[in-house]
Amino acid sequence: MKPALWLGAAVFGLLVLLLAGYIAQRLSAPKNLGLRAPDISGKAAWQGHVVDFDLHSLLRDRAIVLYFFPQAFTAG
Repeated sequence: MKPALWLGAAVFGLLVLLLAGYIAQRLSAPKNLGLRAPDISGKAAWQGHVVDFDLHSLLRDRAIVLYFFPQAFTAG
């Protein structure tokens, strides 16, 4: 393979990788970052116990991270 052709292929491959990374980053970026969370309440697991929680009261004291399990607390 000629050196110029090899260099062109390497540059093209690098551009494809950069474009793929940019697209993946844009698709996975949070859409609602910085918006105020709605006031929700429900059941939560806390240190092995099921407890009731209210998001508004939790946010009064500290920042929190919410995560959800699709079948948590369901019969299915």
